[in-house]
Amino acid sequence: MIKKISFFVFFAALLPAYSLSQALINSYISNRFIALLILPFFIFIKPAKNFVIDYPTAFLWLIILFVGGYALLAIVEKRNYLIYFGYVIAFLYIFLIFKIIKMNNNIFLKFMKIFLVINFIYVLIQVLLLNIGWGGVAMMHSNLPAQMDYSIPIFIMEPFYRYTGLFNESSPFAFYLAICHALFIILNDKNYKNIALILLIFSGSKAGYLYLFIFYSVFTKSHSIKLFLRCVLLIILILFCYFFDALSGFSPGEFASLIQRQEALVNNEVKISLFGVDLGSTSEGELALDFFSIFWTGFGVVGLIGIFYLFILFYRSVKNDKKHLFIPTLFIGLLSSGSLLIFQYSLLFASLYYCHTLGLANSSSR
Repeated sequence: MIKKISFFVFFAALLPAYSLSQALINSYISNRFIALLILPFFIFIKPAKNFVIDYPTAFLWLIILFVGGYALLAIVEKRNYLIYFGYVIAFLYIFLIFKIIKMNNNIFLKFMKIFLVINFIYVLIQVLLLNIGWGGVAMMHSNLPAQMDYSIPIFIMEPFYRYTGLFNESSPFAFYLAICHALFIILNDKNYKNIALILLIFSGSKAGYLYLFIFYSVFTKSHSIKLFLRCVLLIILILFCYFFDALSGFSPGEFASLIQRQEALVNNEVKISLFGVDLGSTSEGELALDFFSIFWTGFGVVGLIGIFYLFILFYRSVKNDKKHLFIPTLFIGLLSSGSLLIFQYSLLFASLYYCHTLGLANSSSR
């Protein structure tokens, strides 16, 4: 019974870009929120025999209380409180996954493997559809209102495209792949690590390539490869800064989104305040996509510092010697897809917690 319910919770995430509520009542609500209806079952019907709360879960609850306080502040100040409450619900979903992992962590690992294979197969279908001229069908997995007219762009030349998998765009998909890549390296599972790596290499996502450069320039065992990758990354950054004006004028094509994000990050005019002004929608272009712009606007100085501090406490509480492999993943996520409402952050927190349970098991067996 528990396994069936657990798989339902994860099944709600199998279509992260498709909302059942949008299809049924024309109102976009993430499928994860529907899965939260299961939470009372795990809390009240299946209570723990000995009430023991571990540190990662404790710091997760502090994050929930923190963003919950902002949700109440949003009501008082007549802000867009629904988005603030969305953050509360998103972290409650993470708590639900924690409960499932604690009861049976193999379920989470099975989900991660199955979901990665499904995305790999869907990418092959997408590329085929795009190359035979059925581009409109290639986004059938998404019904996000802000992206109804979105079409998958070509990456350099045909037959290569910036495929999205089951996500909205190539950059969020690359963030998900980075999570899988780091997780399966930690688990020493070369087959699934290679699937994520291949998808990253051919994704056409600049965020994905930046992740690969950072990851292998820091964690590869070969000193010569480390030096080469760091030099290449430095040269790219220098060339980008030197030819920025020329690239701005040549914005069509692959440089368009890169220029747009850089300008949004650097030139974003945000009123500095202690507790933020309001949260807009990143999908509608009301805010820049990076984490700092979102939290600087919606949560202010206190919120930005507070959530970072709680993140650090959560990360430090994870008992696993290889948890540092997730740092490049988090960096890429915060830079390219900074809204903590997206499903990838749920997977990142859950992956860290899964590694935490493995770390505890390994330490107790010694």
